[in-house]
Amino acid sequence: MQPMIFCNIDLSRYLENPDRAGEIKNFREYNGYSYGYVANTNRRIDISKLGASKHQDYVQGVNVVWTANLESGGRGIIGWYLHATAYRDLRRHYGRGYHFKANFSNCLHFPSDKRPNTRILSTKSGQDGGTGRNVWYAQSDYGKKIQDEVNVLIGRHATHVYDWDILEELVESIDHLDEVPEGNSYPAVTKREIAIIGRNPKVQKWTLQQAEGRCERCREFAPFVKSNGDPFLEVHHIKRLAA
Repeated sequence: MQPMIFCNIDLSRYLENPDRAGEIKNFREYNGYSYGYVANTNRRIDISKLGASKHQDYVQGVNVVWTANLESGGRGIIGWYLHATAYRDLRRHYGRGYHFKANFSNCLHFPSDKRPNTRILSTKSGQDGGTGRNVWYAQSDYGKKIQDEVNVLIGRHATHVYDWDILEELVESIDHLDEVPEGNSYPAVTKREIAIIGRNPKVQKWTLQQAEGRCERCREFAPFVKSNGDPFLEVHHIKRLAA
């Protein structure tokens, strides 16, 4: 099981300037990543409780659960980072401090009306930090119970966006299913920046004409024709341009 840490942050609706809230800043995307900050007394994360040795400056593969105070008491879950990197000491990204870094596709922020019902009750500060602090390592019996509940929640929410070829490989690798699997209530959405190489349509047209319906590599005829009757062939650059 992956190590888990709970971090309590402020909600945007309680601040005069909502953009300053951790709820907003921790779930912004910066070049494919999110950077998470939690206010704690010494600005450090005890990553030894997350599996790191005393010589390590960071540990990877951590699930960071973000919480906020509830008006009814206790704390509620507002989102999480999966497979995050946790740093022992505060780091900075464009002037803003952070303790955690995660691929944006592994981050989930629940809308205010879609948040889980799991409620974390306040406990006394102890070996695991106690829920009375902003950082809770959840290593007590109660903490492990909450971790189990959160892992069930994580299993119900798709936080990975797979490319089609990878998805097909994953589907093929799964053995026959005897029961209907539980679906995802809130499937993940990710934004991706891609580079598209400019192509000259006249050069492409000329290349297809010269091919006369045959592949220039194997010299076989096109495998099928398109709806307009032209043979289906793909035109590629002689020099590879994609990174």
